[in-house]
Amino acid sequence: MDYELKVQEHNIVADAINGFLIVAGFAISIFVATSKTARSGLELYFLVPLTFSICQILFGRILEYSVGGIGIKIFYIIESIRSLLLPVLIVVSNGEVSAIRMSQVSAEMYLVATVIQCVEIIVWFLTIYYFYPRMLKRQTEKYNNRGHYKYAGEIRALGAVVIGLFIGVLVLRFNVWMPALKLFLIKENSSNTKILLENTMLTCVKIVLLAISAQKTAKYQRHTKKYIMGMLCVVFLLLFNSLSYFGTNRVFVLENMVASVLIVWIALPHTRKIITVCVLPVGIALLYTMLVVKQFNLETASEFSSSVISVKSLANTIEEYVNGPWCIAQSYAASRNLTFSTRSGALFADIGNGLGGIADLPIIKSIVSYTNQFHASSAIMKTAFETYDRGQMLSLSAGLFIPFGILGWIVFPIVNFVLARLLIYIEIQSKIVNSLMYKYMYMYMYTG
Repeated sequence: MDYELKVQEHNIVADAINGFLIVAGFAISIFVATSKTARSGLELYFLVPLTFSICQILFGRILEYSVGGIGIKIFYIIESIRSLLLPVLIVVSNGEVSAIRMSQVSAEMYLVATVIQCVEIIVWFLTIYYFYPRMLKRQTEKYNNRGHYKYAGEIRALGAVVIGLFIGVLVLRFNVWMPALKLFLIKENSSNTKILLENTMLTCVKIVLLAISAQKTAKYQRHTKKYIMGMLCVVFLLLFNSLSYFGTNRVFVLENMVASVLIVWIALPHTRKIITVCVLPVGIALLYTMLVVKQFNLETASEFSSSVISVKSLANTIEEYVNGPWCIAQSYAASRNLTFSTRSGALFADIGNGLGGIADLPIIKSIVSYTNQFHASSAIMKTAFETYDRGQMLSLSAGLFIPFGILGWIVFPIVNFVLARLLIYIEIQSKIVNSLMYKYMYMYMYTG
């Protein structure tokens, strides 16, 4: 009964949000269409919020599918920013782009970017709308029929052996990875060595310890000594797991933090307030520090002020992060007039980059080493315009035109369809599996 009531309340909120987004989309479409064209080639950019609104009318029910999960919610947040907020910011900022980070792109490329973005919106909405209920039914039947889906989450013997091996390797290589580890407000890195293998192992160990602690604490009677000690352990492990990291990858830190908090919420739902109070302020401070220092090229976060940011810089930053028209246009432009050898080399290099997380494994190491002789799609995009900043975002859809050429018009809708199906699968699995470790894995994937 409680779950049914929760679903009803969720659906009421979903209907309200859906209605608001429809109205906002049409209003923003009119605003963009009647305003001065922000950039040459964006004359049809009003089609983006219009397409979003039409998809809301036809497929808006997918908001109801998000009850109990966050994957579809994250998709909606990003797509709403990309299709509704960003067009307004681009118009208000007169379409100005950063002279350092963003190159000038031709009108033809922006026109193509508009078409690509509209196709992306349609593919994602249609795929989620059609396949979610069907996949939910199929996966639920598997859950009911196959015992290992009901696995409660206690670590198995093989898992314990693997985690033990990971701990052993971490202890033996302590002097290698510890100097590169960062602990927010406690320890800065003293080494810039890239840590891949140890990073993966440490992440696995941290989340297993957190999941086990949360699950065991949930079994204790509240307000007992064991429960209090268990909660202290959970909070400590949660903070350590969220605030210890390697490098400057903000997305990894965010993914890890969100997934970690969510599994504690699931295991100990009555502690959501205290967990939020303990983790949220520190998490926001960490992400804020990483964002302003790296994005605005500052030495410390204390240098950030209102003089550093403007509507233009805000629009440019959001446009890069949510894969806006400039990212799509530049990526597509970089795919023009490439030789077959360059395209095939880019495909090999992209595969090698995708295997980077396991590059220390013997066979994989050889493959990655071989692909290093080629230029990846991201490198081709960045060097095509001789841009100064190496942090530009490669558009997923338009980036596929670099290795595939004109076939990209067939490949990019297929890739978006596959990714939308993957999101659906991960969203459903995160809801139906009982193991906190599996839940963390699925939540981590769709927050990325």
